[in-house]
Amino acid sequence: MFAMLGFSNLLRLENYVKDMQAISHDYVLMGLDLKTDEEYAGMG
Repeated sequence: MFAMLGFSNLLRLENYVKDMQAISHDYVLMGLDLKTDEEYAGMG
């Protein structure tokens, strides 16, 4: 869902954390490249 909004994966740490039932989950850090109004309009 986040990829459809323009986010991209920056980092993935497999089996980084366990939940209350001891099931491992990955940690995924995602980022979004933000632009200023000038950059968006091609003026900066």
